Amino acid sequence: MNQETTDLEIRFMHQERTIQELNDIVCRQELAIERLERDMRTLQEQVKQLARRLAAEFGVDVDALAARLPGKRIERADIEAEAKAEAKVKAETGSTSASTLTSAGAVLPITTVRRTIADRMAASAHTVAPVTLTTEADATELVRLRKQLKRAELEREILKKAMAYFAKESL
Repeated sequence: MNQETTDLEIRFMHQERTIQELNDIVCRQELAIERLERDMRTLQEQVKQLARRLAAEFGVDVDALAARLPGKRIERADIEAEAKAEAKVKAETGSTSASTLTSAGAVLPITTVRRTIADRMAASAHTVAPVTLTTEADATELVRLRKQLKRAELEREILKKAMAYFAKESL
């Protein structure tokens, strides 16, 4: 019995040491992850600054571009394409007013009417509480009636076709 107790104590101490070693490894990994996340945030900030600088060079509004490309990472090609599109619109209209992107991809100037509509829709979205009302109703009788009416309609259609066929045959 005494030997079993000693063996169990040794195994227990070995397991405790293994657990402590694993905890040390996990702590080191967590520190490494924190460093990597911090480095990643720094790099992302540097990329944002470079993209904004590039957009400023091309005269592109990065915020407007980001709104038109939700969820997509803005790349150099996007900024260059936007600059070309804005230059094209400016050349065609001679205007530097705000613009919008159509579903076809063409950039068009925003008219006063559209701006007013957009402003009022935005105000409505911010002032009206979104409410959804859900109600349950037993529609089994309606389904039964619908099936009955469909059957009656089908019978009428068959009757009409049969009458037309017999009328045609009798001529």
